[in-house]
Amino acid sequence: MIHKKYIISIFFIFLALAIPPFRTTYGTGGRIEGKVMDAKGAAIIAATIAARGEVSKNSFTTETDSNGRFKLEGLPPDIYTVVVTAKGFAEYRNASVKVTESDVVSLEIRLEVAPVEANVTVETPGTRANSDPIYQLLRRQGKAPQDFGGAYAAVSELKLQKEGALFVLHSGEIYFLNAVEGRVTGAVFIGDGEVSLVPPTEVEKASLKIFTDEPSLNEKFTSLVLRFTDKTFEEVASSPATKMGTGGPQSARARDLYGDNQQLLRKRLRDNRELRTLADIYAPARPGFFNAFIDGRRYNKLIYIFDPMGIPEVAPEEIA
Repeated sequence: MIHKKYIISIFFIFLALAIPPFRTTYGTGGRIEGKVMDAKGAAIIAATIAARGEVSKNSFTTETDSNGRFKLEGLPPDIYTVVVTAKGFAEYRNASVKVTESDVVSLEIRLEVAPVEANVTVETPGTRANSDPIYQLLRRQGKAPQDFGGAYAAVSELKLQKEGALFVLHSGEIYFLNAVEGRVTGAVFIGDGEVSLVPPTEVEKASLKIFTDEPSLNEKFTSLVLRFTDKTFEEVASSPATKMGTGGPQSARARDLYGDNQQLLRKRLRDNRELRTLADIYAPARPGFFNAFIDGRRYNKLIYIFDPMGIPEVAPEEIA
């Protein structure tokens, strides 16, 4: 099994392991040197630094070493445009780096994570996503009584392994949204459960401990709101720890919890889950994402995210 990259949002960040050779341009003249880091100050390895003279039009390139440092030497006196690029990060550009003979210019460069965009292609040319009938159906889900009047599952010691996190639903009920285009994309669990997560490295454990006083996460909860395009529904329906039925005694409460979650995503987090869901409906071969909004007993505003397309602001990381 391929080990995926991890990031626990506000908890820890996973650094790339590949270390390229440190290439430097040598010669007489001035020098530009410095360090390339991410927003949190971690070194970025194998970032490309390119400098082009405004007058001479000469170009010089190098890459950062294992400590994120770089050095460009032998630069003729000129005003240089310095461009720094790295996979997963937004481009940095500085068009006013002045270098004189035997001068050393030091730069400390911080790169912002590149935004992730979900591209959705609909069948009708010129149709916008917000006028697509499937998108509109996704946006309306959870508002009508019948939306949670279909499939539900009574569970007992049901385990859901979702990448780095293990969800154990000791007892309770899962209420599923009605399928859209044959795909169930949301559910609400009401009952007794817990989620556990152990960071894969000692550094990440130490980072997690800063916020929780523990090197791992173990949180009990009484409800979950789940948004997904993966095989969660199929996992639950086929498990011997569940008993499937229709209706269910707490379907109205499930609808209320789901509605609260919609307001959280749309009004406060500014997250369009329906658009992200639509992207996977139109690309059914994708493995799908999984989000869990956890009403924990210690942390009642806990969110677990897995998205193989990458998570906004920390892409290409997949787990938060």
